[in-house]
Amino acid sequence: MHDQIDYRRKLGMCGEKLALSCLEQKGYRLLAKNYRCFLGEIDLVMKDQNRLVFIEVKTRSSERFGTALESVNQHKLRRIIRISEFFLQQELKGRWNGPVAIEVFAIQLNSDLEPSFSHHIVTGI
Repeated sequence: MHDQIDYRRKLGMCGEKLALSCLEQKGYRLLAKNYRCFLGEIDLVMKDQNRLVFIEVKTRSSERFGTALESVNQHKLRRIIRISEFFLQQELKGRWNGPVAIEVFAIQLNSDLEPSFSHHIVTGI
């Protein structure tokens, strides 16, 4: 059990590094990584031109329990929205008046552990 938790944690950290690198190459700028509050955690908070973007990174090594993208369900999306609203109020003190978006960066590993990426804009809030 402990080995499985370590594997999932390492897989998640690896996925976040890959996502961050890809997004920075696209011009995104990191504001916060693994932002935590009493409501939960958001993997990446970034700025893309004039948008503030809250990014959930999902990495899967198999599709046994669904794809990486499918793992972000409505419940998870609602939690991300609440955390992003808290971030805007507490961390930015309501000073942000530009567009805000939630995106999912999904990484699916094949049997050779080669990643395929998909980046989805889920919603603007």
